[in-house]
Amino acid sequence: MTSENQEESGQKKTRSRWVLWLRPFVLVLILGIIFALRNQLHLATYLSRDQIGPTIAAIRSWVNGYGAWGPLMFVLACSALTIAYCPTAIVIFLLVTLFGHLEGILLSFAIIALGSSFVHVVAHRLGRPIIRMVSGRRWKKIESRMSERELLNVVLLRLVLFMNPALNWALGLSGVSYRNALLGTLIGTAPWVVLLTWMSKEIVGFVQSGNVMGMFKHPMLLIPIALALVLLRGNWLFDRLD
Repeated sequence: MTSENQEESGQKKTRSRWVLWLRPFVLVLILGIIFALRNQLHLATYLSRDQIGPTIAAIRSWVNGYGAWGPLMFVLACSALTIAYCPTAIVIFLLVTLFGHLEGILLSFAIIALGSSFVHVVAHRLGRPIIRMVSGRRWKKIESRMSERELLNVVLLRLVLFMNPALNWALGLSGVSYRNALLGTLIGTAPWVVLLTWMSKEIVGFVQSGNVMGMFKHPMLLIPIALALVLLRGNWLFDRLD
């Protein structure tokens, strides 16, 4: 090996060491920003019975201030909110209130795509190498199970758990491809988005009562879970026929 090759090899090793140490630092920094933003939301205050009217008026004024760019700016802001663990049901309610049902559905999908994509990329690029290094073979077994029919697995998980923050991170850590994670997310969350858009007026009642999680106990929201069971059963039948 020539001296130039040795020098190049040494530089690569140095860069790999820097990347190895830099990943945890960047990951912790991003998580710190997310939790700091989450603590600054104060959703219970802004969406209380007395404040929800002024809050919506202020948001509408802010959106209108950007003119034609208003919807785009609101989508970017709401994407940041979903990353910071703001319940997606509340985001959908705001979209329907400001833009109407059809536009609310379309913008909801854009926000879900952006928010889940950010988390997936961060978890996949920064968190997955750390998890694989720490857990070894155990995590590889989980990845191998998820790799079997990735798209269907993502759809089933989204139908059951919707935009659960832990699921957003788990999909990126598990090694599911970005394409299947995004497509499965859009398909699996579609029933939730339609139902929550239709129930937008009822959502406010849950928010004002302080029982945000109570909205997920509504009987109509069992429809996505029922769809997941149908797909799971169909998958079993497909395996039998195959």
